[in-house]
Amino acid sequence: MKGVNGLKITAVAVSDRGAALAERLREGASAAFVLRRCERAELPQLSPDDLTDGILFLICPVADAVCAVASLYKFDTFPVSIIQIDEFGKYVVPFAPIDSSLSADLAKQAAAAIGAIPVLSAPEQFESFAIDKWALAAGLRIANPEAVTSVKEKLLSGEPVCYNSIFPIAGALPPGIHEGCGWEKIDFSVSFLSGFDEKTLLLVPPVLSLGLDGAACSAEKLSEEFDAFMSDVGLHPLALGAVCCRTDSSLCDAARALCQARGARFCEIKQAQFAAGGLRFAETRYPYLPENDSEKCAVLGMDGGLLIRRTERGGVGFALAVLEPQD
Repeated sequence: MKGVNGLKITAVAVSDRGAALAERLREGASAAFVLRRCERAELPQLSPDDLTDGILFLICPVADAVCAVASLYKFDTFPVSIIQIDEFGKYVVPFAPIDSSLSADLAKQAAAAIGAIPVLSAPEQFESFAIDKWALAAGLRIANPEAVTSVKEKLLSGEPVCYNSIFPIAGALPPGIHEGCGWEKIDFSVSFLSGFDEKTLLLVPPVLSLGLDGAACSAEKLSEEFDAFMSDVGLHPLALGAVCCRTDSSLCDAARALCQARGARFCEIKQAQFAAGGLRFAETRYPYLPENDSEKCAVLGMDGGLLIRRTERGGVGFALAVLEPQD
């Protein structure tokens, strides 16, 4: 086991099944490991003499573990961590931890070793749930990293955390994180809209496809016009997922540079795709049908629905499509 720093590990089992589980723990132990067998009635008579500054695994029913831990409190010395495992090897529970982070980590390692489920308390679950890491793993972009701290602090203090999202959130979030109603203060939002309170953590999905047409311009000019366009339509520039233009467009080089700078995907749309895309344009659930090159490029690039019709800025036509959420 990692993180024990030379601490002795003692496993106390009250049955053959429990002893077999202890042997599986021993296989992954990097420290001295002692297995002790005893009867359930003997658990309250455990002495801390050989448990001091060590790690104790109690492989027994949870009620017996409670009695054993209570009996140890009468002594001046105490194990660094006590972890209970049921005799069927289904659950691993950090018990009376002095070092809660170590106990939670050991519980996870022990559960992995025997194929059990670690049962962590709410604070430990929240400590292991990093909102910023979860966002990045989900492909979301953090618009205001300074707001991450306030969400983490609320999670660790046990306060409820409220969010809203323009798309369904896949997977389960820890207890205490819930989708908000209209009257609740939002702690974090998953959205491509701009204009949020800077104290609200904004997680932006890169689900917008930018279609371009018009006159050639420099990469710097295109970047400036794009930011101004997004500000005008009230959308966050981090939502850019793709930039698309016709293969023969004079904007291709500037579009590639924009993609490289913004972490977006570049799409060159061939003439044949315009003809083949007719049915796709008609099927969109969005109210607009694309009528020009920039709008058609935007829809074809993200396989989505037209969200913002063509707007011209500095001789360049900008249009936006959005990835359609799955039903």
